[in-house]
Amino acid sequence: RSLNTKLPTDENTLFGIASNSKAITCTALGMLVDAGKLKWDDKVRDYIPEFKLYSPYVTEEFTIRDLLTHRSGLGLGAGDLMFFPDSSDFELKDIIYNLRFLKQTSGFRTKYDYDNLLYIVAGEVVTRVSGVSWDDFVEERIFKPLGMNKSAGAFDRLKDKNNVIDGHASVNGKVQVIARSTVKVGHAAGGVNSNISDLAKWVKLWLNQGKY
Repeated sequence: RSLNTKLPTDENTLFGIASNSKAITCTALGMLVDAGKLKWDDKVRDYIPEFKLYSPYVTEEFTIRDLLTHRSGLGLGAGDLMFFPDSSDFELKDIIYNLRFLKQTSGFRTKYDYDNLLYIVAGEVVTRVSGVSWDDFVEERIFKPLGMNKSAGAFDRLKDKNNVIDGHASVNGKVQVIARSTVKVGHAAGGVNSNISDLAKWVKLWLNQGKY
């Protein structure tokens, strides 16, 4: 689990699963769609009135579906430094406000450019529609029913941190243990921590067309 501890990694070792978290955010929204709480083509501003992008037209036309499809017109990774790395101190309200200052690099719905910030917004839609935090929603409504008991929406929410990986990176050409990245704001885009045992249950759900 770490070059320092030399402890082994096993099926219960917890990792940050990074952008695999996005599929969980899509599922949470899908559950709310199935429950009749919102529609995929509802406008984002219906739920987050302060949501504003570079163009008045795009702002008004932007749908829940658009949050998830990486075709907003924003460039690759636009604004990521607001939530990653951990030295950033932007809060959710800052990220939503600052979206309006990110310039478009392509036409709306014309080109794929991978995006994190709009998944953070998608997580906030889950919160505003359900009345509970994104973390609480996915832990209670997705992880708990699947028996994903070791998983959490963020590192800081893990109940048991005895079997987790350490962060590693190349420093001066040599791989070393570094401070762990915990992601304070962007849980809906990349905050989930899980392990092979729990994620196998998540995969089984999808192999069985959403039944478990």
